[in-house]
Amino acid sequence: MRIDNTHYINALEALLFASDEPLDIDQLAECLELKREEMIDIVNSLQERYRELGGLELKQIEDGYIIIAKSAFNDYIKKLKPTRSHKLSRAAMETLAIVAFKQPITKLEVASLRGVKCDGVISMLLTKGLITAVGRKDTIGRPIIYGTTDSFIQYFGLASIDDLPKPENLKF
Repeated sequence: MRIDNTHYINALEALLFASDEPLDIDQLAECLELKREEMIDIVNSLQERYRELGGLELKQIEDGYIIIAKSAFNDYIKKLKPTRSHKLSRAAMETLAIVAFKQPITKLEVASLRGVKCDGVISMLLTKGLITAVGRKDTIGRPIIYGTTDSFIQYFGLASIDDLPKPENLKF
């Protein structure tokens, strides 16, 4: 006996909500014990649900999917954390600088340059919308690669990413 699609749509939503990284169709199909084609139908159904209702959307990043807040509600979200969210820690600034100057870059490459793990900092920068997953590196494991966002450019008052100083011109 097969469970109806509503169950799988809800299960997909729970999986995506619980994950802090995009999940691809094959991962999702394996978790829900579905065929790839069935999983694609379930993903399309959830996308349709979000188009019609609510404040969330299902965003595709390369081969993976994540749940994000609809951009129409960004002003409300900013009110949730008005001033506290504007200050970045030293670790966040270091990580953000590495991503900005070396993008696209993987989490492992950032950690290697900083000399410490950066999972929490990367997660926080993703939440703040200052960096985003821009794809996957074509290497073993296909790690997610990150880059800066338009919010990063606005946060630092730049016209574009090209306005960043050149690393060779920085004085330490």
